[in-house]
Amino acid sequence: MKIITLAVVVLAAMTASAKNVSFRQLVSGSQTAATVATHLSFARDSQSFERLWRNISGKSDWPPIDFKKEGVIVITAGRKPTAGYSIKVNGITKVKGAFVVDAEVVSPPAGSFNAEVLTSPYVVIAVPKAGVSSARWKNPPKK
Repeated sequence: MKIITLAVVVLAAMTASAKNVSFRQLVSGSQTAATVATHLSFARDSQSFERLWRNISGKSDWPPIDFKKEGVIVITAGRKPTAGYSIKVNGITKVKGAFVVDAEVVSPPAGSFNAEVLTSPYVVIAVPKAGVSSARWKNPPKK
């Protein structure tokens, strides 16, 4: 009984320390400029984001971001064999100075007709960066 009580207390403490984080989607798409693997990256400043952005868009100008207050999370799904794939961000929590991103790669519906073309879906989101130094994918897709 003590083990069960201890497990409940530990779980409650972990849940209490996780805080939901608001975010805004800046851009998403089905084709990155460069071939990138399935990955999640966190940029705290414009220099870090510039490299990520060029791989995503191939352009030099990016959506409005206030790097004094915000960081940027970039999620890429890697190469996919057809159109119809996307990335859905279900939520973000902050745990011990790190973002934990609950996101999934969404496949085209079974039986749907999709263009047979290589795609590489991505999503770029802005998050308040105060007190956060890293980000990780809660349940990354299997490779």
